[in-house]
Amino acid sequence: EIITLSQMLKKANKEAQLFADVEDGGTCNFDSVVLNLKGKRSTFIQQLENESGFSFSKLSGSYWSGGYFVNFAVSGQGERRTKMAETACKFLKENGIDASMYYAMD
Repeated sequence: EIITLSQMLKKANKEAQLFADVEDGGTCNFDSVVLNLKGKRSTFIQQLENESGFSFSKLSGSYWSGGYFVNFAVSGQGERRTKMAETACKFLKENGIDASMYYAMD
């Protein structure tokens, strides 16, 4: 499971990189992909970080229980960041990964 998820994350990041040159105007934001890893132990998260090369940050609050930000290699702080994160999220969802978007303006 870790290997498959890691491979999907790497592919999603590669898809996001296709938009690394998108204009970066608009509102500064922290738009990010969130994975639902509810019920996964901290050792699973650590192994996934090691295998994928991405770090994960746990979200707090009952609504996001089990949610982890995926710290993809997105660039920019406006429209580019949004486009890259949405592209990665779409790829993951299309491939059966329980992912969603977190939108936050700065």
